[in-house]
Order: sequence, then C-alpha cells, then structure tokens
Amino acid sequence: MNRRKAIVTGLFAGIGISFFSVSKWYQFTHAPDLADLKLDIELIAELAEVIIPRTETPGARDVGAHHFVIKAVTDCLEPKNQRSFIDGLADLKKYTQDRYGRDFKACNAKEKEETLAHFEANTEYVNTFMKKVRRKIMGDTFFSILKQYTVIGYCTSMAGATKGLNYDYIPSVYHSCIPLREGQKSWATK
Repeated sequence: MNRRKAIVTGLFAGIGISFFSVSKWYQFTHAPDLADLKLDIELIAELAEVIIPRTETPGARDVGAHHFVIKAVTDCLEPKNQRSFIDGLADLKKYTQDRYGRDFKACNAKEKEETLAHFEANTEYVNTFMKKVRRKIMGDTFFSILKQYTVIGYCTSMAGATKGLNYDYIPSVYHSCIPLREGQKSWATK
C-alpha cells in the first residue's frame, strides 16, 4: 500500500467514525417527537388498567391515569426519558405482534399480564452499579416510567384517593405512625 492510499483510507475512516459519533450524540440529546404519543392513548389506558385493574374500587382507566401519564411524559420528563418511553411503546407493540400475532389491546388478560411481566423483568438489573449507569446514560426504563406515573396519577386523582385509598376528610388527631389492619387500604394523605 502506498502512502497516498493509506492517508485517504485513514481520512475516510476518521470521517466515518466522526459522523457515527455525531449522529449518536444527536440521537441521545435531541428531544423525540411526541406528537404521536396522543395517538397511543388507548394503548396507554390499557397498560395502566393492567397495572391497576378495576375491582370493587375504580381502575386506572376509570380515574384517567393514562391522561396523567401522557401529560407527565410530555411536560415533565427529560428528553432521554421521553425517548425511552417512546421506544418502549414501540418495543411493546412489536413484542405483542411477534409473540401473539395481534396488538396489545386485542390480547386477552393473561397475555397482557405476561407482556407487562416480560417488560418488568427486562428492566431489572441484578447489579446496582449497572442499573445506575444505565439510568444515568439512557434514562429510566419504559416500564418504570409507565408504572410510576400510573400510580401517581391514580393516587392523586379524586376517585383514586377517595375510593381506591383510605381518605379521612377531616383527620381529628395526628398519629405519625400507626399499624395498618389486615385488608385496610393505604392512606391517601400521608
């Protein structure tokens, strides 16, 4: 190989590596397109309902927790967490199509629970150091964001706080720490 050919080859390799690095950096720092998130409102409502189903108390869909999830993802999360949520939704759609041959909304209750169990299992790292590194660089996982904001949306809604949780409209005495009776709901105001 002559010198001219080696310099040209090295130059193109350097340009290629630089272009790849810049495109990855742009991908990690650029805010994702959230316009399509509202198109997935029914999917997010189904996912929230699997996390907090309707029993004798209202479910997550009944209290509108899915609206809270979309608002929180759109307005409150960093771009890396928004990207993680958007990518996770796309992964979930692909997973249910590949595994069950239909979208999540058409799956039965057992398949929905298995799907969310799969995504929850994939979010857990045994090594806490790897978990912290992943969270710092890539953001929170799709399932942890979905679960966290579903629970917050449920517990802070009027129906969730008054019917799903124990709510004392006018607490008479403050007790900082009391044991819960068996079967008692958690307190809405802590």
